[in-house]
Amino acid sequence: MKIGDKSTLKRLLLIPFLFLLGLWHILIFADFTFPLLLPGFNPDFIRPVFNSLCHQIPEKMITAGDRASCVCARCSGIYAGIFIGALVCLIAAPYLKNSLEGLKKLFLIFSVIMLFDVIADDLSLYQYSHFFSFLTGIIWGQLVQMIIFVGI
Repeated sequence: MKIGDKSTLKRLLLIPFLFLLGLWHILIFADFTFPLLLPGFNPDFIRPVFNSLCHQIPEKMITAGDRASCVCARCSGIYAGIFIGALVCLIAAPYLKNSLEGLKKLFLIFSVIMLFDVIADDLSLYQYSHFFSFLTGIIWGQLVQMIIFVGI
């Protein structure tokens, strides 16, 4: 690994990106994290930040008791997938060099699966699954991150 190498530079840029993604996740789960980090602090002002990023339908949010995430299960999964994808790129960058075409094919497949899930839920063909939405979000987010990393 050479210091001036493009691959090394890309990997080094992932470190502050991972830090910012970690902060982003703290905000997404503000109802869960802020009471632990800052007892007595009310995180209600954070939820409107995510209005333009997610529909925020209450039934589709990740909940525990009276606490809820700031985005739906699918969006939470997408952000978690981007984080996981950045970690994979940081660790396995040399092995991803020639994988762009395969990643694009997987991305297309999972985009179709996710689109089908959204349409099927909107048409009430089956009951919404937080787990399936989160899982497809993770896979899709990871693929997006890896395609961006490999394609740059």
